[in-house]
Amino acid sequence: LGARPVVLLLMTPDLLGARLASGARRIDQADDPIRGELLTAQQRGALIIPLLTEGMQAPNAESLPEALRFLAEPHALKLRTEDWANDLKKLVDDLEAQGVERVQETMPPNDHRDQPAPPKRRWPVYLGSGLVLLVILASLDMEENGVPTERPMAATETTPTTHVQPAETHPATQAAMTAELSGAWWSIDSQNRRTGVRLLVRDQEAELRSDPIPVAWYPEWHAFAQRLLSSQGVVINQVVYVAQGERFLNSLNLRFEVFSTEGVGPLDTGSFTLNVSPDGREIHGQLWSNGDQNHLPVRMVRAP
Repeated sequence: LGARPVVLLLMTPDLLGARLASGARRIDQADDPIRGELLTAQQRGALIIPLLTEGMQAPNAESLPEALRFLAEPHALKLRTEDWANDLKKLVDDLEAQGVERVQETMPPNDHRDQPAPPKRRWPVYLGSGLVLLVILASLDMEENGVPTERPMAATETTPTTHVQPAETHPATQAAMTAELSGAWWSIDSQNRRTGVRLLVRDQEAELRSDPIPVAWYPEWHAFAQRLLSSQGVVINQVVYVAQGERFLNSLNLRFEVFSTEGVGPLDTGSFTLNVSPDGREIHGQLWSNGDQNHLPVRMVRAP
């Protein structure tokens, strides 16, 4: 933050809506990290541009802590999934109008321009606290560190060949490797509540979809649904996990998105890291939530 960067402040419902267990707003606390980063940016002369995500309105000065009321002064722009291309163009135009120069793209030889572009990602409304992304554009006065590379092999060198005898596969491991995982499963949480899960596994590809899960089961989801209702008028009663990824031997690595049964989402994203039991009857592992930034245990058993 020492070189007057541009800071893009993504404004979500949790910017002002996130609260402590006591009910006090997090943004009002002196030790809130988002508040601290914004104050640091202001003190260093950063250009701060508020960006409004879906359904958000620019906050008025009265709704902001006194120390952050400077956020009500700049003209806020929008950055929404529903009109991403136009909103992004307006942001770029605004940056250029503020004197930010475009970086001229330079491509090395053999840049493989014919390769397909990576898929476009949807912008999720993440569940959890501190849902403000500060994107710092420009130099941070950091010294660039080189990355060591492998020494190229000289023409006179040869690569030794080592013949390794394949290890025998333990029968239990072999069973898990070949177990048919497609079908109905029960996901069992820490309070022994069951949610139906449908797995579809073809060779090394895997897909997962859960039955609707009541948000009332989990305080975090319930609080999130209430905030959406109060700030955007969006009703969420149940959510569904949809995941896809790979199976490797007795492991499943899946990336998930969470949608409401009312069609709102993705509300959260993350990943499942799962291991199949030797008999193929249970699956254990963990869920990583990008919104909450934490792990949760996962247990699934075959549905009868």
